[in-house]
Amino acid sequence: MLRERSPSGDVREIWDCSAYWREHRAGEACDGNALSYNADTDTIYFSSDAAHTIVEVARSTGEVLHVWGQLGNAGGFDDPSSTFWKQHSPNRLANGNLLLSSWAGENNPELRAREYAIDEDQQVLRQEWVCGEGSGLQGTAAGKPTDSTTATPS
Repeated sequence: MLRERSPSGDVREIWDCSAYWREHRAGEACDGNALSYNADTDTIYFSSDAAHTIVEVARSTGEVLHVWGQLGNAGGFDDPSSTFWKQHSPNRLANGNLLLSSWAGENNPELRAREYAIDEDQQVLRQEWVCGEGSGLQGTAAGKPTDSTTATPS
């Protein structure tokens, strides 16, 4: 459940993730791993790494505006090789693009930063930029490397 607490302490339910997952026949729990808020659009980005999915929710109404990723009703990717896996920290940039961290592949935990343009007409994400290819940095949780190795600029 996505809830908001006002300065006075009142709690308001915005969106029921579990109900949404059931409605779209997801095989797993909604299992959120990150939330971010976009003040420019008054929207909340909910990330589920278990479903490899990001949901954009209108904060004021709870309406689902966009779904990207692997959930049954989600918008896809213009190039399947740009699909995100185990993503984290989705944020909308000033140019309207979506930025997040991701595994390189379904079973490849090498970390990537990916930026996508959102194609509203085709309901797909178009990868504009990727960073981290060949870095060897692997992440298990919250985009943190699995060892003390750090990337150095070349």
